[in-house]
Amino acid sequence: MKRIGLIGGLSWYSSIEYYRILNLLTEEHLGAHHQGNIVLVNVNLHEFRTLLNRGDTARAIDLLISAAKTLESAGCDLILLCSNGVHQFFYQVEDSITTEMLHIADATAIAIQEQKIVKVGLLGVKSTMEEGFYQKRLSKFNIEIMIPDPEDCDLIEQIIFRELVQGSFIDSSRDSLIQIINNLQTKGAKGVILGCTEIPLMITQNHAHLPVFSTTNLHCKFAFSITISQT
Repeated sequence: MKRIGLIGGLSWYSSIEYYRILNLLTEEHLGAHHQGNIVLVNVNLHEFRTLLNRGDTARAIDLLISAAKTLESAGCDLILLCSNGVHQFFYQVEDSITTEMLHIADATAIAIQEQKIVKVGLLGVKSTMEEGFYQKRLSKFNIEIMIPDPEDCDLIEQIIFRELVQGSFIDSSRDSLIQIINNLQTKGAKGVILGCTEIPLMITQNHAHLPVFSTTNLHCKFAFSITISQT
């Protein structure tokens, strides 16, 4: 099968999920003892966020580009950015290599379209929710995005960076995310995108009354389907 490259570490807790899901899909497709053809390059989240906070966006992007080039040199046929937020730099990374990349929002949009949903809520870090790159990508699929109220966006950001990316899963924080999802549903959302690859570690379909779209799971499934079809 084709080789999948993962740009992980943003955070490594969700990178583990990418590795786990891709191997499970391989085993389900090929049988027991089969494992995925996967190469993982970690980007240091602390260094990456420090550069962004200092306003040194170019050097932060260089970390992603360096990882992508390492994966390309390793013979990867498809490369994934294992984080929703860093997809704001997707085009810069994509332009730096010749290897195919798969955008996480495209994988998510296809799943939303399959359920004939046109209006969804979006949870993630503030840059994912507020800076418009996700909305722009999904608008190509005629999908409208709703984001939480500003105070809820602040709370989600705190839960992600103070807890989830450090492997801390607190019941009260889960309850808060569930309430935010319920608020979005009340305002007209017909589904919700878990637009941070750590959120599915805490929230599953069992926690919501409307369809939940795990970007981690969908990204992996779409990537796997592509690599299998190209084999």
